[in-house]
Amino acid sequence: MRKESSFLNLTIASLLAFTLTSSFAATISWTGGGDGTSWSDSHNWDSNAVPGTADDAVISGANGTVNVNSAVTIRSLQCQRAFNLVGGSFTVTAGASQVQGHLTASAGTSLTASGASASFTCSNLVNIDGTSLYASGGAVLSVPGAGSASGRMVWQADGAGSRIVLPGLTNLTSTGTWIEPYASNGGRVELTNVTRWVDGWFYVIADGPSSVVDLSELRSYQPLNGY
Repeated sequence: MRKESSFLNLTIASLLAFTLTSSFAATISWTGGGDGTSWSDSHNWDSNAVPGTADDAVISGANGTVNVNSAVTIRSLQCQRAFNLVGGSFTVTAGASQVQGHLTASAGTSLTASGASASFTCSNLVNIDGTSLYASGGAVLSVPGAGSASGRMVWQADGAGSRIVLPGLTNLTSTGTWIEPYASNGGRVELTNVTRWVDGWFYVIADGPSSVVDLSELRSYQPLNGY
């Protein structure tokens, strides 16, 4: 009798934990019913609540722009509109996230994909001047729409399977500061089509077995003032 009671209590506890976890996860869709542009305006979302860490955000419709100006962490994002990271940071933690519209990230901001099942992709036109990129825990962050980049940036892939992929990037301009591609613990930073790096300095680190920073096509480097 005691064993049956223990089993029943364990089953009820497990079901309760699952129910509580599930109740906090949701797909939250953009309506634009608030100011029509601000991620942080709860009235722009169908739940009248800004997506949280366990939520999947869906932004449909090709017209309009969504602006992020704070530190945001969500489960995943599907966005058909232009997406502007005006300030702060943006992190996804699970599933395949995609921005189909133009992606613009302001200097000093960061994009992060974290977790073995997480990916973030934007194949449209991308501006990442001065934007730091992070992939960790086996995540993949891919922005093939970026053709050039300039300014102070850290691009770090940490952990086996973690990749930062910039196949459209051909020119890097440091603008008198540092660009730091950093692969650690088996991560990969793939800058496979960069041929020219000018006007500043770079600090390239591949730390640990199987860590790779791929600059295999780099043909020209011009440091600032000859240094």
